Amino acid sequence: MVWEGGTGDGPPFSLVALANGNGIGMRTMPLCRSLGGGLWEVRSNLEQGRMFRVIFCVAVGRVVLLHGFVKKTQKTPRADLDLARKRQKEFG
Repeated sequence: MVWEGGTGDGPPFSLVALANGNGIGMRTMPLCRSLGGGLWEVRSNLEQGRMFRVIFCVAVGRVVLLHGFVKKTQKTPRADLDLARKRQKEFG
């Protein structure tokens, strides 16, 4: 999935503002954060304590959703990061 528009190396401000609650209240950890190397993570908590994550990048003015998964541990699994990085390289 690709969002077209905007400029810069990070996600569009509106996406970050929306993910972080746009001033609704302080959170202990942002819902959208940088993973480094141009990768970003959007966090979502599901029912029964499950966590869902979407990893994306910004390439040529587009937000590219690279990988989505249910997170089972506190740390993002290496295999999920590697898959997102592989897909990121395809968008140059």
